[in-house]
Amino acid sequence: YSFYLLIIYEGVSALKYLHDRGISDEIIDKFRIGLAPSLSDGLYNFLIKKGFSELDLIELGLVKQGDNNKIHDIFRLRVMFPLASNSGKIVGFSGRIYTSSNQAKYINSNENVIFHKGEVLYNMHNAALPARQLDKIYLFEGFMDVIAAYRAGIKNGVATMGTALTKEHINSILSITKNIVLCFDGDEAGIKAMRRSAKMLSSFNIIPEAVVLPNNQDPDEYIKEYGAKQLEAYLISKAKPVYYWLYHLAYNKVIKNDIASVEQFKQSVFEFISEINQETIKEHYLNQIS
Repeated sequence: YSFYLLIIYEGVSALKYLHDRGISDEIIDKFRIGLAPSLSDGLYNFLIKKGFSELDLIELGLVKQGDNNKIHDIFRLRVMFPLASNSGKIVGFSGRIYTSSNQAKYINSNENVIFHKGEVLYNMHNAALPARQLDKIYLFEGFMDVIAAYRAGIKNGVATMGTALTKEHINSILSITKNIVLCFDGDEAGIKAMRRSAKMLSSFNIIPEAVVLPNNQDPDEYIKEYGAKQLEAYLISKAKPVYYWLYHLAYNKVIKNDIASVEQFKQSVFEFISEINQETIKEHYLNQIS
């Protein structure tokens, strides 16, 4: 995939797409970004010639048997992001379309004997050392957020692979640091993910910090508007306990003369308070809501 991105003609438009998104050649090399060509069976033929079995390729989700029994590649005409284990071994892929298409934006490797989404944190093999040195790790929603943060100088960032935070993820993080910063969008989906993550971490007696970018922006959008250095400064300066953000994101929606709005705010706060294991923090937010 790395070879195809840099060598074949199709790579020209793929490289332009990446460069337009602010992803430099240095970052392409660092994150081992590649390109799946348009050939229907290019990867299949390459790996069969290398001596790999057809059954293994099917079970790993790299190829699929079509209706006519013809084998074809799963990933075609997509920018490819390798997914690695904590030790740095590639265990799967995520492929993103980069041309106008009605296909799904992302296709990820299916779960198999070596790839379990609930165990893999994107970029953990790169982020572990800086996270240990800084005694802090940033948890983002997606791998493009991790890459955007890296462009801003935040090298201790990881992301879940399209799944909720699991006990396996948390144990992996806690082997490095207890200081966790959640960086999720401020939209409804992001707030729900933040709440779920806070609940999971509370069961480990961990109270994470959180950062919410303004105007529901993701890190990539924030860099485009304000620049990479500003993103780094924002992530460092705006980190506050997760319950602060959950409270204020709910409070910002209150229409004070609207009883239904006040009731909804109250219920939102009660919901996350009920998930807190620490009594002192519960009392603080009960006092604040009163």
